[in-house]
Amino acid sequence: MFNKCLTGLLIWITASTIVSAQTRLIENSTRQIIVEFSLPAPQLSEIELDGQTYTRFDYDGARMIRQPGAPMLPYSITSLAIPPGATAKMSYEILGQEKYSGKIALPGIPSVGVKTPETVRLDEDIYNGAAPFPATIVEMTEPADVRFMRTVTLQIQPVQYLPAAQSLRIIKKIRIRIDLSGGQIAARTAKI
Repeated sequence: MFNKCLTGLLIWITASTIVSAQTRLIENSTRQIIVEFSLPAPQLSEIELDGQTYTRFDYDGARMIRQPGAPMLPYSITSLAIPPGATAKMSYEILGQEKYSGKIALPGIPSVGVKTPETVRLDEDIYNGAAPFPATIVEMTEPADVRFMRTVTLQIQPVQYLPAAQSLRIIKKIRIRIDLSGGQIAARTAKI
């Protein structure tokens, strides 16, 4: 039974990381999961709004932060299965990064049709502030039950806008470790 549960867990983790081709499973045990995110080839484009040139940063498979007025930056999502009843604690280590100087991140634009608006309102607290946006590189949800499995979801935000330096911090590679505690090794049998 234990081997079947562990095999099911491995299949779920493998399947969930295929959805995010940038994320690869490095290690998996009953006490920890380690994944690595590698940024694909970036796609940068320059867009002019209100007489100001902004940089749009994207990569294959990315979702975008679309908060009106805040920098519109890419992120990736990966879900991982954990043992039933387990708690999870996340940490990460940046393995490679670079900086693009002289870049102002394109602000999120409200969806008002297909035409790009000629003016845009910037979130002044972000664009004139000293703090990077987004503030965190990796966020993890609380464990949740999804289709008879306990999961956590990682939101990996490999691009940060540094407003004081008018630059983009690009995380090329990051290793994420999920430490697990508690929980049951054997899963319940699902009734259909």
